[in-house]
Amino acid sequence: MNRSLIAVLLLVCAGALYAKEPSKKIKAEVAALQTAAAEAVKADAVQAGLPSSYGQCKGVIADAGRNLLIFESPDDGSVSFVQVTVGKANVSWKLVDRIPRSAD
Repeated sequence: MNRSLIAVLLLVCAGALYAKEPSKKIKAEVAALQTAAAEAVKADAVQAGLPSSYGQCKGVIADAGRNLLIFESPDDGSVSFVQVTVGKANVSWKLVDRIPRSAD
């Protein structure tokens, strides 16, 4: 997976967030994500990409000063919270938590 794909992912999630609640705080977060995505496109490749098992990005939330991407798995419906950090020379991700779906 390359930085361009991650940049597109960040832009899509930011756009989804903006469409839901266009407040001033959200607009600032979207602008920050777009800037980070634009910087990521300039670089060539990422050492390890996000696993496809996380599924489709459903949104972005800000928690304790960090932005988390929310994914829903198409296989079992579990929800994953992933923190993506964009540095000057690299992009890294970290699975923060995963919520499984119950049969109830």
